[in-house]
Parts: sequence; structure tokens; C-alpha cells
Amino acid sequence: MNVRKMLAILLACILLFNFLPVYALDFGAEETEEYEPYEEPSKVTYADAATSPYEKEINEITGFGIMHGYPDGTFRANENITRAEFAVIMTRLMSIDHIVKATVAKQIFADVEKEHWAAREIQVIADKKYISGHSNSCFAPEEFITYEQAVKILVEALGYGEKAEKKGGWTIGYLAVGAELGFVKEISFTGERLTRGQAAQLVLSALYTKNADGKTLLSMLGEKIYYVSPDGSDANPGTEDKPWKTLKKAAGTMQAGSTAIFEDGVYLEDNVTVFRYNGKEGAPITIKARNKHGAVIKYTKVLRLNTKLRIAEEQSYINIRDFHFTQEETAKESDAGKTSDILLRCEGSYCEITGNKCTNVYEEGIKLGRARHVLVEDNIVQGAKHEGIDLMRCSSCIIRNNQFYDSGRVGIMIKGNTNNTLVYNNIVRNDTVSMMIAGVTIGGSSDGNLIKGKDVGYQLYSSLFYNNIVISAKQGLIPVAYYFMGTKDSYAFNNLSIGADVGISLVNSNGLQTGWEWDPINLNPVIKNNIVVDAKEGIRFEDDPVNPTIENNLYFKVNKGAKIGGSVADPKFVNILNDWHLQNGSSAINAGAELPEEIVSCFDGTTVKVDLVDFDGNPRDEKWDIGIYNAQ
Repeated sequence: MNVRKMLAILLACILLFNFLPVYALDFGAEETEEYEPYEEPSKVTYADAATSPYEKEINEITGFGIMHGYPDGTFRANENITRAEFAVIMTRLMSIDHIVKATVAKQIFADVEKEHWAAREIQVIADKKYISGHSNSCFAPEEFITYEQAVKILVEALGYGEKAEKKGGWTIGYLAVGAELGFVKEISFTGERLTRGQAAQLVLSALYTKNADGKTLLSMLGEKIYYVSPDGSDANPGTEDKPWKTLKKAAGTMQAGSTAIFEDGVYLEDNVTVFRYNGKEGAPITIKARNKHGAVIKYTKVLRLNTKLRIAEEQSYINIRDFHFTQEETAKESDAGKTSDILLRCEGSYCEITGNKCTNVYEEGIKLGRARHVLVEDNIVQGAKHEGIDLMRCSSCIIRNNQFYDSGRVGIMIKGNTNNTLVYNNIVRNDTVSMMIAGVTIGGSSDGNLIKGKDVGYQLYSSLFYNNIVISAKQGLIPVAYYFMGTKDSYAFNNLSIGADVGISLVNSNGLQTGWEWDPINLNPVIKNNIVVDAKEGIRFEDDPVNPTIENNLYFKVNKGAKIGGSVADPKFVNILNDWHLQNGSSAINAGAELPEEIVSCFDGTTVKVDLVDFDGNPRDEKWDIGIYNAQ
């Protein structure tokens, strides 16, 4: 049999291989910000890509900034690519374009003068031995590269050149290794020219392939760092010595795997912050303050009725860390668009909002809408006129270790068909402001038309609230600590209520009044191991829940409802206002009910994994304590 045919068969085998309870609480305008007009992030799309079999690869690889289209908005997938062009692509793929910028061009090939447009890129990848010239010491930069040549370059760059040589070398060995690694999708022995579409497919596959050191090239993209300073200029390249000046510039420029570090100072922003590109798994886009809360992002009064920073629904893997977000002027009650006055809004997936501080807030400090798998952690929201944080139509999000001070309406609001969400280790505290509704709403009230035809049976499904603290510095500032409203299969356990008028209240959500087909009840609520202190009522039933489980709760200095699912005793905190560890002899020690590590989500049949630790991070042992701490 012909050797080439045998090899082709071999390679082919490898390739196979708000909420109005019944006694009418006024929430004001509901969720009008869901449809506010805003500047859509620019998308990397090309007029001619839709007709290419490589459309998906083209859009993704250009999103990484590794390949680019043409100024006329086309990609030209069927056009061939030169050796010089592929050299430039390789410097971006290997995250060595910063080396190119620092390289002084020299003439190392007879046909590549140092003034050549790609001289430095060719010099760098040749020095790294990813690519070589012809035998006559020429590089042939304008010659079209072949499919086999491109595969050889990628195999060498990934560190498998020696393996390829052992398998037969040029060209068979390199194609075989490329097939084993999974990025060779076509087999050719004809020296056919590589098209731009094929290049997109090859390079994208290589990006996700582990190199000989076990690292993907995608993870190496994270080494790209930009810098931003109030004294910088957006005309600068974003280096440490020549930083950018604005958040707008960073958000509009950064691509997957890049980080922007903001120096201390005040950044005046008169544009809504939108991100142009997506991050990727293992290569997020990250903006962060060098020092926690040292970089102050202050939005000007021009944006008074707008969302200030927005991560759009189609975006993912964007991280916001350690800033102080504020604004010059907030909305007013008389403003028609006041519910659009939000500082941070995320509708994306796999994003992280961590370590930030939000002040001078009207509607919400942090808003999640339609978000999936978003982490909100270690943030501080002070003085929000309405909500500290609000989740609507979200799934599998985590809200933990945040602090919400002097919220005007609700500290933490979770509603609108949200599911599989964990809310734990948060503090809601009011020292001077009279809160209108509740410290934490487990469920709520949302307009039915905003759900857009989705399942609107309940406001909240299969979510867990634990180790949270709601504290009213003086009685009367917080009417209800924890409000169950229209929930299904949701839990409140090991939480504290200090000084709120009512510790826990259960009420049907007012669906009929807001466009739903019914008023969602509370179905299967679980209320265990909570402590209520200094309250007019421990638990209040404003409507009858279905199949409630209320057990092992502790009440102290409670006038009414103190014997529902629990006992009356002094929990013996170290300090009732700021230290809720249990002293020896506390009746809360070993008096709690053990909770399962996984809870089945009736919403979609998945399981919700619970991190069964106390507020200090200590594991809950076989005998659980009541409250946020487990005695050691």
C-alpha cells in the first residue's frame, strides 16, 4: 500500500479517536431599569463570517484579539495568509507581544529588513525557534504559509517538536502530533495554502491545548497586565510607566486574560462603563484597585439616572475587585427614572464582584438580573436609598461576606424567579435609617411582565440563607429581619435577628397585583437554628405557608411568637451588638438541627452544595449550635 495512504488512514483513525404583602407595602416603581436604553458593548462580528464554516472559530479567536479582521468590517476567511502574518498571530497566541514591543528590530533574514512591518515579530518567534527561515537564510515573509507549516509552528510552540521528530519529522510526524493534540482537523500532503478561516480553527484549538509543561496557552494569556492612573492618558499604551486614565478605556480595550490595575486616586467617569469583550474560563477580564478602596470611581452627574457599570447578559468571566464606586449626584424620589440609578449591574455569567465599596447609592448598590454563576463577595454598600443588593431572575449565584449599612428599603433582596442561590455570612445593619421593608427578603414581588413568559410559579426556588446577621441598632429601625415571600423549597438556618420588630415573617407574594396568574405561596419553607433577640414578634404568619418546617430556633426578649418551633432562653452572646460568639452555658450550644450537605433543587433536579461552616469558617460538627457560630 502507498505510504502516504497508510499515513492518511493512521491519521484518520487518530482523528476519530417588590413586593406588597397583604397589608400593602409600597415598593415604588418596579424594575423599570430592566429595559432602560444603554450602549450595547461592541461585538466582534464580520459581515462575511456567517458564510464561512469557521464562523464560530473566527468570532472567538478575534474576541481574544489574536486575529483581527479588516477595516472594512470583513474577515475574508477564504483568503490565504502569509508567513509574516502568521508570525504576528503567533506572538499574540504565545502572549509574547510585550516582548515584541521591547525588541529592537534587527535584520536576521536577508529578505526581512528591520523596517519591515513585521520585522520584530519575525525576529522574536525565530529566536524562540517556533519558526525558521528557508535554507538560503531567507524567511519569505510575503510567501503564503501552508497548512503543514502552520501545524509545525504550533507543535513547536507547544513544546512537542522532539515528539514530532520521533514520529517521522517533517511533515508526517508534526501532523500526527497535531492530530493527537486535537487541533489538526484536516489532513493534507499537498502543500495547500492555509486560509484565514483554517488559521482561526487551528490557532483556537491550540489555545485550549496543554503544552509540554501542562499549561494551556489560554491560561498564559492572563499574564497581560495594563495600568490605569488619574494622571495617565487614554492615548497611552497602558503600561506601568505610561498608564491609561479612565475606566472607560480599560473596559473598552481589555480582552480575555488581561488585568488592569488602578492606582490610588479619583477617576471621574462621564460614560457608562460597558465591556467590549468577554473573558473566558481560565482567562477572565479583571479590573482591580491596587489598594483596596484606594481607587475611587466617581460617576459624574451626567449619569445621574443611569446604571453606572454594566456587564451585559451575553458576557462572561469579568471580575470587578476592590474599588470604591460612588457618584456625584443620585436620583430623587420625584424622578421618573429613579429605579435606573444603580452603581454596579451584572447580567452576565461566571463573573465576580468582590471587595468593592459602594456609596451615595439610590436604587441599588449592586444589581444582578438574569445572572448565572456570579459571585458577590466582601463588598460594602452604605446608605442605599432602596436596596443594598437585588437579585432578579438569577441562578446559581453566591452572595457571601458582604456588609450592607443603613439601607432604606431592603438590605438583601432575592426575587423574580431566582433559583439555586446561596446567601450566607452577610451583615445587614441599620444604625440611623428607618428601613421600609426588611433586612433580607427571601423571595419578594416582581412584575410578571418582566419574567417574559418564563415559569413564574414562585419568586424563589431552592435557595439557602444561612449565617446571616440582621441588626437594628435600636428597635424600630428594621420592621422585619427575614421575609419569606412566595418561595419554594428554600431554607433559612443559623441566622441572627437582633432588634428587628419581627424576626421572621411569612407572606404570600402579591402576584395578582403585579401581572402574575396567582399569588405565590410559601411552599416547603425550612426555618431552623435561627436566633431572634429583642423583637416584638419572633415569627409572624401573614399567610399560611404550605408544609413548613420550623424547628430548633431560639428566642430571647421576644413579646409574641416566641414558642413557634423553638425555645426561649438567653443565647449569652459575648456582645449583643457586635460579637455573637456563644459563651459557656449558652442554651444554643448543641441545640441545633443538622442540615444536609446537599439539598435537591426541585427547580431543575440538580443539587445545591452547602458549605457547612459557621461565620468564622469552622466546620459544623455532628451537634450543631444555634446561631451563626459553632462553639469550639
